[in-house]
Amino acid sequence: MAWLIVNGHKDIENRTWATQWRGPLLIHASRTLEQDGIAWTRQRFPEIALPESYETGGVVGVVSLMGMISHVSKNLHQGASPWFTGPYGWRLEHARPLPFLRLQGQLGIFSAPPVAGAWLDQHGGRPPAPKPELQQDGDPDGDPDGDPDGDPC
Repeated sequence: MAWLIVNGHKDIENRTWATQWRGPLLIHASRTLEQDGIAWTRQRFPEIALPESYETGGVVGVVSLMGMISHVSKNLHQGASPWFTGPYGWRLEHARPLPFLRLQGQLGIFSAPPVAGAWLDQHGGRPPAPKPELQQDGDPDGDPDGDPDGDPC
């Protein structure tokens, strides 16, 4: 759930696939809410005061994708996050909510349209990226499209 990420509660995003991307990532809230996920969160983390409603169908914040963990590497991060279920976990830091920006989502990591970059700059800019030596894809800004502009997603 996007709200949990941008409000600093969820520090791992579980995926079935790994990514080489490291750096800023806009957090998009799906158009539909997963009621099962909300119920699971209420049961597993009763200390988190969830809101009554959520913004959907757009960007709700930004985070830094700092690295990956997997079931193979889980022992290295044992106890690091109760959110990890795998098979891959995207390690998230520097999360912050932002004013809602309606934007159509896509599957996977995608380049944001220029309006999103301008909107992000207007609302505090990009969060820190990992140090270049931690990036694995050979692109100095960690951007999956290979250009040096630092697109946030």
